[in-house]
Amino acid sequence: MNNFQPLSAELAERFYGSAPARTQRGYAYIEEGQVLAVFGIYHDPASARYVAFFDLSKATRTEMHTVRRRRQLLKGIRLVMDMIGTKRAPVHALSQPGIEAAASMLERIGFEPVPNHQGIYQWQAPQPTSQQH
Repeated sequence: MNNFQPLSAELAERFYGSAPARTQRGYAYIEEGQVLAVFGIYHDPASARYVAFFDLSKATRTEMHTVRRRRQLLKGIRLVMDMIGTKRAPVHALSQPGIEAAASMLERIGFEPVPNHQGIYQWQAPQPTSQQH
């Protein structure tokens, strides 16, 4: 059974406890009626940047040592990376302080630290190759 569903405002509100302050696209991971994680991307109009997010509930973070939870996380990451791959602009992500392995996870999936900006990472869209004859 696929436990990932498109992220709706209602699912985001169930996860965060209040309505999201921005429009976001992504997926929610649901198990036994509980939203355990949300993954996605949004556009920040103030900075004109795309921002990726990979948010896990506290209970899910404490179970990351299990193979099952890691597989769920990887599937959510793949779904978001597919969305990011369609962008022709850089995508940013924030490594949450105090969450072990957040920075290394971002680096493993292709994000690079932004110099002089602690905890901010960037994924750069591959540049199109020009074919010359």
